[in-house]
Amino acid sequence: MLLFAVCACFRILNALAIRTYFNPDEYWQSLEVAYRLVFGTQSCVIEPSVGGSLADVACYTTWEWHPSLAIRGYLHPLLFAVAYKFLHVLGLDSRWAVVCGITAVLRHLSELHLVRI
Repeated sequence: MLLFAVCACFRILNALAIRTYFNPDEYWQSLEVAYRLVFGTQSCVIEPSVGGSLADVACYTTWEWHPSLAIRGYLHPLLFAVAYKFLHVLGLDSRWAVVCGITAVLRHLSELHLVRI
């Protein structure tokens, strides 16, 4: 439990101190694909600062996900899709929970496991 608290404090301080970030393309593509798998829309510009319901969210997928090409696998997006579906079933699928909440939890869990290595 102490390790969890230390990692959480580090994550918060890190988020407040750092003003830049890097995310590979695959990271955002997995979120968009997962969103499309759960909520069934073909196209999601996820903007947590914009009001409205999730029905207003539009998921653009790149050519790698087009059915005729399909060069990417669904394993990584399925991690997010399971979490999105869980939130959806519980009625907790707010924009914040979908965009920020799930990724924050997964990042935190990955840090905990990284510390154990």
